[in-house]
Amino acid sequence: MSARIVFVATVSVAFSLSSAGVFAADEKSLFYGQSLSGWEGDAKWWRVEDGAITGEIPAGSRLNQNQFLFWSGELHDFDLRLQYRISGHPSANSGVQFRCQKTLHGAAGYQADLDGGATWLGRIYDEHGRALIVERGTRTIIGQSGGRTVMAFRPAAEYKALAKRADWNDYRIRAIGPRMQVWVNGHLAADLTDNELSAHEFSGRLAIQLHSGPGPGKVQFRNIHLQSLGQTAPPQSQAPAPLAKRGGISPEGRNLGFEEGTLRGWKVEGEAWKGNPVEGDTVTPRRPGQASQHAGRFWVGGYERTNSDAGQGTLTSAQFEVTHPWGSFLVGGGSQSATRVELGQAADGKIFFTASGREVEDMRAVAVDLTKLRGKKIFIHVVDESSGAWGHINFDDFRFHDKQPAAIQPPRRVSPVLQHLKPNPGDDPTGSGIRVPEGFRVDLIAREPEVTQPIAFTFDARGRMWVVEAHSYPQRQPIGEGRDRVVIFEDADADGTFETRKVFGKNLNLVSGIEVGFGGVWLGAAPHLLFIPDHDGDDVPDAKPEVLLDGWGYQDTHETPNSLTWGPDGWLYGNHGVFNKSLVGKPGTPASERLRLYACVWRYHPVRHEFEVFARGGSNQWGIDFNDNGHLFITHCRSYWGRGPTSFVVRGGHYWNQVNGNHAPFVSRGSGGRRSRKGLQNFLLASAQYGHGSGGAGKPGTRAVYGGHSLVGTMIYLGDNWPSQFRDQLFTHNLHGRQMNRQLNLRSGSGYDTIHAGTDQLYVADTNFVGVDLDYGPDGAVYMIDWVDQQHCHSPHADRWDRSNGRIFRMAWSATYKPVQVDLKKLSDAQLVDLQSHKNDWHVRTARRLLQERAASGKLASGTNARLRKLLGHREPRIVLRAMWALYATSGGIQEDLFRHESDVVRSWAVSLLTEQPKSDVGQFVRLAQDDSSAMVRLALASALPRLGSDAQRWPLAEALGSHAEDNTDAYLPNMIWFGIAPAALADPARAMRLARATPLTLLADSIHWYLGRHDTGREHLVASLQTTDAAQAKRTLRLLAHSLNERAAAPSPVGWKAVSARYRNDGDAETQGLLDQLGGIFGDTDVLARNWQLLADKNAPMVKRKTAFALLKPRSDTGSVGNLIALLDEPEFRAEVIPMLGRFNDAKAAAALISRLAKLRDAERFTALNALSSQPLPARALLQAVRDKRLAKGELTALHIRQMHSLGDARTTELLTGIWGKVGETSADAKTLMAKFRTLYTEAPLWAYSANDGRAVFDKACATCHQLNGQGTAIGPDLTGSWRNGLDYYLESIVDPNAVVGEAFQLNIVTRKNGAVVAGTVLNETADTLTIRTLTETLNVPRAEIKSRQVLAQSMMPLGLLNTLTQRETITLLKYLTNKN
Repeated sequence: MSARIVFVATVSVAFSLSSAGVFAADEKSLFYGQSLSGWEGDAKWWRVEDGAITGEIPAGSRLNQNQFLFWSGELHDFDLRLQYRISGHPSANSGVQFRCQKTLHGAAGYQADLDGGATWLGRIYDEHGRALIVERGTRTIIGQSGGRTVMAFRPAAEYKALAKRADWNDYRIRAIGPRMQVWVNGHLAADLTDNELSAHEFSGRLAIQLHSGPGPGKVQFRNIHLQSLGQTAPPQSQAPAPLAKRGGISPEGRNLGFEEGTLRGWKVEGEAWKGNPVEGDTVTPRRPGQASQHAGRFWVGGYERTNSDAGQGTLTSAQFEVTHPWGSFLVGGGSQSATRVELGQAADGKIFFTASGREVEDMRAVAVDLTKLRGKKIFIHVVDESSGAWGHINFDDFRFHDKQPAAIQPPRRVSPVLQHLKPNPGDDPTGSGIRVPEGFRVDLIAREPEVTQPIAFTFDARGRMWVVEAHSYPQRQPIGEGRDRVVIFEDADADGTFETRKVFGKNLNLVSGIEVGFGGVWLGAAPHLLFIPDHDGDDVPDAKPEVLLDGWGYQDTHETPNSLTWGPDGWLYGNHGVFNKSLVGKPGTPASERLRLYACVWRYHPVRHEFEVFARGGSNQWGIDFNDNGHLFITHCRSYWGRGPTSFVVRGGHYWNQVNGNHAPFVSRGSGGRRSRKGLQNFLLASAQYGHGSGGAGKPGTRAVYGGHSLVGTMIYLGDNWPSQFRDQLFTHNLHGRQMNRQLNLRSGSGYDTIHAGTDQLYVADTNFVGVDLDYGPDGAVYMIDWVDQQHCHSPHADRWDRSNGRIFRMAWSATYKPVQVDLKKLSDAQLVDLQSHKNDWHVRTARRLLQERAASGKLASGTNARLRKLLGHREPRIVLRAMWALYATSGGIQEDLFRHESDVVRSWAVSLLTEQPKSDVGQFVRLAQDDSSAMVRLALASALPRLGSDAQRWPLAEALGSHAEDNTDAYLPNMIWFGIAPAALADPARAMRLARATPLTLLADSIHWYLGRHDTGREHLVASLQTTDAAQAKRTLRLLAHSLNERAAAPSPVGWKAVSARYRNDGDAETQGLLDQLGGIFGDTDVLARNWQLLADKNAPMVKRKTAFALLKPRSDTGSVGNLIALLDEPEFRAEVIPMLGRFNDAKAAAALISRLAKLRDAERFTALNALSSQPLPARALLQAVRDKRLAKGELTALHIRQMHSLGDARTTELLTGIWGKVGETSADAKTLMAKFRTLYTEAPLWAYSANDGRAVFDKACATCHQLNGQGTAIGPDLTGSWRNGLDYYLESIVDPNAVVGEAFQLNIVTRKNGAVVAGTVLNETADTLTIRTLTETLNVPRAEIKSRQVLAQSMMPLGLLNTLTQRETITLLKYLTNKN
């Protein structure tokens, strides 16, 4: 049921915010230490003692019923901090009730539990009756219908050590909407998202508990502070509208709609249909917002009676005659082929129609064309062959129709995050169907033909919009044939209308990002980062574009350099997507000196012309912005690995990426396969952990809520037009949902926790709307560009594009919107300094960039930096930050006294800026790491580690950072410390091991152990530590060591391994024994290997144990194991894996064993066996001798096998090949170069964006005239059916160099007739009288009496240069089609 749980769980924050805003600084003390004023409870049990609220059960007495002390106010969204102390009997416990109700005998609602740490501390309990809902150390998401998803982040047992028994402990509870979190002594203990509509609470009372039980027991509370965070309105469940009536008639007497209330007339098989049929809508009560949508009273549903997907089975109707040309029925539930409704012909049982659900319970009407079956009998199968997620099918009401019935879908339900939106009151003549929150308006400010295909935009210092029109996309055009433009829109008279348009640049190629500044325009245009100079500002380029950097990949053109944005530190930032591979450097830079890029955030300094990776990882991110604290966020597709659609990005961070590959060598991606999260994973995750939509990386189902998995454009609103409640919130276009998602970035530990804000900001009904980017302008309003075309990132057919459309919208708060006229370039330096205090950050940022430009050109007025330094004393940290950034941009300087600033954000930025360049003295940083109370400051220090000058400087800082136990569960710090110290760990493994032993940061210690285990020298230190550690730590270390070697077949045995193995061999722990065996096998431990070979050979041993032994032995290539492997060929459980293992050995016995069994092997096994036999000289000889002796058909061998054997370079093999096959040509150097070119093209392409079905069309055009595939095409050349197994290289070699290996049957015959006519083709058959030849166009029977001459050429009929005649897209789709099993 995991999919069901995931779906409902991801509807995580469907709520709306009050006008008070989320971050209202309404903090107050609830207890002043003197009396219980403002609290109510039984004075027998509650009093004030030593300045604390005290509840006590005296020694020798017993409390039989929980007692509660209620605060007189009400809680909504809040942040509560307090201290507690508990003492007395070991069972003494307490709790904090929040959002609860006062009942006759106590309280009902949420309870954050307290005790001395043994059992309850940090858990969340529900006194309404759901009991324990969050175990400590877990994140729990409860779906609308009560399903739960649980993710552990810390072992529960560790919380016992966090509590200070009989001493004061810090306790914190934060609740915003359905999201609730509990911290104990600074450590996150529980994280709950509660969406259960019938049970969750968004408001209620606050109370503290004295739990029943024996005395003595005392609980005390003090320093109780409450910060109000506004009020969230809970989501309301919508009653689903009924399905529209569809007419038609039911076959009489057949019970195909179950209205008899029974399954009469249906053959019932399996367990899926217990209790069916179902009466009424049983869906909505358990899944609010969905409905069965059945017809009449009764229907069937495999989940409804058992509340489980476990049951499987089939319902088969009685046969009935087709009396009308059309039929229809209702279907819902699971979407996979294992859950389906089938219609079959009674005569032969052939299935002619199949339909499944769509992973919603709502049934929809499906129409079936029965025209050709009138008068014949058919039957219905309702099939459930799945016990997994959504493993059930819903069915009802088969009907006949006189004509095709209209498609009837379940009524569309408005997403709960869009319910508050109203029709747009603004000016939009396009009729886009825009909906906005009350008080907002959206106006169309430009449309086609003034703007077409807009893909990026920015504002210059005059408030003009610079827009990129992307007419080259999705394909880079030939050099000199670029189609992109940069156009400028201006509202010169400040009336709100952009009446002026001019073209700045044209004939550009594949432009995807733009910024302006420093005397020109900056463009991301793969493979280049370009600068177009316009120093005189006349809107005419001064020269041709300058290539600043080259080598950017464009294999996937919607992941090219994008989102160019000036950062607070004066660098130009940009994104790079995961499916592009780039080797970036200045023109002429050797490959060895270039930066290799996959997914990343990069930056380029406009003055120093330095380029670097800011952080690695991500997906196809498209959007960058900086929040009020200057911290960077990106939006992207939701990824399985990142777990959310938005990431807080830290300098030097190594993040998840969508392919879970291409990580740095010190980053572990886990183990257990592509979709597994097993093993150590020490990359950083997205800051947003809620699921976005369906699609390749999204969670199924939530598209109906948030819109989809793909986010495009990032804006953190810091303007001055929208109401203050929206300030510092993140907004992004949801591509598939056509809605603007809204997110909150909440401080959490060293970084941020990004949650959905509960309501979205915009919805557009027009299905052609594709929001690509958004930003606030000088007027504080938000501007959006619209691609206006459903052809975008996953629609690569350029010929289908509508290039004529494009729109620009402005979204403003109506009450305060006013156009502005600006030209910041005309301002003095002093005025630009003053703008650092402007409420609209557009003015702040633009002024800072202009100050940086003037400083770089030597034109900054004297005294400017002094004015900036004066702002460092401002009372608002926000202004201090902006002064600090401007000072750094203009002078590179930073005042070290800012390390002592009261704001930890200021302190952290002081660290970041001061460590931009290597430093010789790190003593001050070490002291900060030891003494600063802020995790955010420590994160800045950790991000500085790679930038320090030497390992000698890194070690003391890493050790100081790693000493903070409170950071153990921090989302960033343990990993960031590791990233900074990893390169030094191999140089000094002894010191790395000391750090691992000393640090309380579990992930840091694990990373050290794992990384050292990957290297011979480090492994010696790791194994040595196992000789002195305890059994629990030993198991953990062994697990990490095994993970570090999971891709190694063999490794040198560490010096102390035998002693370690002996020490733990008999400790009785099964996992430890398995790890010792696994590692012993890798280290070549003869005892381990012998014992496992013996176990594997024992056919009486349990199969699970034999398979475990096989998995251990499989990586080995010991020649002595050949006999053991041969014996396994006759066991189906092992055969498929043993065959390729035998191919490792140049062994005649292995060859004979395989050849003797070829005839009995399945197709896939036989193909693997032939590959194995072709890979070593002795087996190859044996294989060819079998062909020569006619023990094996010659046709079994493909060109792939011939080439493979020829490449062995074995004289006897070559001799046999020539005798059987004829001369095998050598592949020319030119052909090898072409193969490499096409191999790179294919392997680097994002194959998910290319359709194998399109490849079929290319095959029909280019290949089917000579080849058959699955019975289609012409049989001149080899039949390609089943050839997908041969892989990419087989096809490349055969297509690029078709004459290298030509089978006798496919050699080109040139026949000259006596009349002078020439026939060229392959010989299909020849007799004494006739030659049958297949030409490219026909099959001819040529009498031998008419033949004058015949030449047989060692040449194929296949033309050279076939792939050169295709486009890149055609080549990729053809190869994908040919190598695809289906």
